[in-house]
Amino acid sequence: MDAANYFATYNWFEDTAYGFLYILAAWETADHYVLPSGQHVWQADPSGTGNYQQLYSYADYLHKVSAARYNADNAQNNIAIFLDSQSVCP
Repeated sequence: MDAANYFATYNWFEDTAYGFLYILAAWETADHYVLPSGQHVWQADPSGTGNYQQLYSYADYLHKVSAARYNADNAQNNIAIFLDSQSVCP
């Protein structure tokens, strides 16, 4: 692969991985509070744009964190696969 395409592809994989890591960090550090009604709420801004998402059950929260961790791990694995399978042609 020529250098321009190699680095463009690598940067795409890296940007994707950082995006998923950001989402994971947002959910892992979600705000948790209890409403006066006793309802638990987990709130995070995974987009980083002030567009907060709220979850109302612990099971949903655990699922969201698990899915974010899976996506982040998968993105890291894709970088490793790319680096192992591609090289820059001289």
